Amino acid sequence: MEKKLYRVAWVILTLSVWMLAQEQKIKETETYRIGLEKSTGIEQPFILDVPIDPSKYIVGPGDEFYLSMVTDRIIEFKLRVCPTGELLIPSIGKIYVSGLRLEEAINKIVGYIKKKGVRAEVNISLSDIRKFKSQILGAVKKPGFYIIDSATRLQELVELAGGFRPLAKQHQILIFKDGVVVDTVNFVRYVVYGSIEDNPTLLEGEVVYVPFGDIKKDAVYLTGAVDDSGYCVIEPGETLGQLLKRRGYLKKGAILDQVFILRKRTKGKDLIRVSSQKFGEMVLKPGDEINVLPLEGVIVIGHVKKPGEYSYFPSLSVYDYIGIAGGISEKGSLKKVVVIHKDGSREIGQRVVIKRGDIIIVNRNSRDILIGERSSILEVLSSVMSILLAYIAATRYYR
Repeated sequence: MEKKLYRVAWVILTLSVWMLAQEQKIKETETYRIGLEKSTGIEQPFILDVPIDPSKYIVGPGDEFYLSMVTDRIIEFKLRVCPTGELLIPSIGKIYVSGLRLEEAINKIVGYIKKKGVRAEVNISLSDIRKFKSQILGAVKKPGFYIIDSATRLQELVELAGGFRPLAKQHQILIFKDGVVVDTVNFVRYVVYGSIEDNPTLLEGEVVYVPFGDIKKDAVYLTGAVDDSGYCVIEPGETLGQLLKRRGYLKKGAILDQVFILRKRTKGKDLIRVSSQKFGEMVLKPGDEINVLPLEGVIVIGHVKKPGEYSYFPSLSVYDYIGIAGGISEKGSLKKVVVIHKDGSREIGQRVVIKRGDIIIVNRNSRDILIGERSSILEVLSSVMSILLAYIAATRYYR
């Protein structure tokens, strides 16, 4: 009996030791897979417009690396660069990598691991890019600090700051670092020609400053059929075509076959008519007033429900335009419609041929002219009786 109990106890003990060993192995595996959901370690919590260039990307605090060491098992880590610029590798040590180019940092980390006597196939890559605060000042709507990452471009920072102010010198944006100008960006070239060099990514510690231009020395005035009329700073030598591409958000119905420019001279102003074929040749000067004319429609006014200007359609009649304007009101009359043409001539009636720029006037009906605001038969009879009684009374008095 004792032998049987001894054997049962031995089996239970052996089974317990095996289960503990398996549990420890699982714990070790989970320890090495810190923060990983997949063995590849490849996730994408950021969005890039172009791949990161390891020869140019500068490593800094907050960047995350994926590290795998292959021996008889795979050991994996996700390691983030500390605020002090160091990368801490569990059971191996720490190494300073901040300020290095990505390819330099990777070579340094691999060399450090091998120097520590680790015999393994070492693979390391950048798995996440850091976020930091960047400051933008000057001619933007909301200057201040914004959280960006190493892949954020100048255009995105400007958008975070609410966009440019009207007098922003977009062709002369300054980027400072440690109080020193490190780059001057001509953002106009990016908007007009798509020059990616003029929409750079921003580095940690850089400050963007958008200068204000002078109204008299640097600006033109854009008006007419544009959504963002007002002053705009121009680049020396900038043409009308370049300005309209980057600033002229044209309204529907704008006339594009010609633009008028009022240019100051010693006495008075010159009116310059620029055809669309010459937009790219017309060099602007500070003080120019640029007028983009609207395409003329048809104006409907008078006793209609929705007076206003409406688009011109060659096939529409007077009656059609009145219908577009909501129809005649209670006071209006279709028999008393007057059309004033662009040359000042007038025609009466619904059969008038409508031209671009015409004004349709719907006059009051005769009934409304006679009795005004009174509309009920009772009110009309009361008015007539009042007049009659007054006449009778006056006649008796003078007799």
